[in-house]
Amino acid sequence: MGGFGGGRGGQAGQAGGGGGQGGNRAGRGATASPEQDALRQAVTDKLPDAEVKSRLARLREVRKANEEKLTKAQENLRAVLDVRQEAVAVMAGLLP
Repeated sequence: MGGFGGGRGGQAGQAGGGGGQGGNRAGRGATASPEQDALRQAVTDKLPDAEVKSRLARLREVRKANEEKLTKAQENLRAVLDVRQEAVAVMAGLLP
């Protein structure tokens, strides 16, 4: 029992400590992508509009590719699950 409680406390502490990080918003993960960092830097450094536009386009390309990979992975997962497992995966947010 003590080990289980200690593990939960550690996880809660980690989650609480990282909640204020900018890359952690909207469940997007603990770190920003290199493309997002590059766009942020371009805005911060007040680079020319053409450079900001280029970096914005690159970020959108990467996000679209990642979304396509996620959709394919979700299809592959759904294919190997039975109905109950799929229901659990949907409730856990793994599948739409």
